[in-house]
Amino acid sequence: MEELELALKEVMSKLGKEIEARLREFERKRSREEIFLELAFCLLVASYRLEKALEILEELGEEITTLDEVGLKKELRRLGYRFWNKRAGYLIEARRRLDEVIEVVERKRPKEAREWMVKNVKGLGYKEASHFLRNLGVRDLAILDRHVMRILKRYGMTNYDATPPKSEYLRIEQKLRGIASKLGMDLAELDLCLFFLATGKLPKR
Repeated sequence: MEELELALKEVMSKLGKEIEARLREFERKRSREEIFLELAFCLLVASYRLEKALEILEELGEEITTLDEVGLKKELRRLGYRFWNKRAGYLIEARRRLDEVIEVVERKRPKEAREWMVKNVKGLGYKEASHFLRNLGVRDLAILDRHVMRILKRYGMTNYDATPPKSEYLRIEQKLRGIASKLGMDLAELDLCLFFLATGKLPKR
């Protein structure tokens, strides 16, 4: 644990200003369409490469907010998206429930909002819901993607290589919350440090 804490301190000392700037970007006020685009990104990136998901989202542009399910399937398949069939349906349903999602994000506490989203938005697990909320400025949830999990496994915090089931997810998140507090960080800062340790770069989104 001490070795991990030292590594995290080093990353924060080098990239603290850049990390804070990135998190402030997430905290800016979003339009309804921008919130949907964040939700769409988190649905697309689940079990998929982040960079490729970003490329597909950029390629689709505003069409992702207007195409029907048949059209979305066609476009996702054309763009080489692996889960084109099922995720198109998820995107359509998320679009229909967007007003509910926005209300939950605005009115509920982060953990409660995440629980609601996992139960009510098809295609979102704890990692994806945490990612969505972080991208809207929430800073107290862990995003346990495969990059972060590999780092945590390397330092003996888990035996999982990929995003774990709920009980393990929450156990790790609580452990990370303690580490973050000890280092004077929040979980959003810690997540970006862990991602950097795993990949050598900060995520674009």
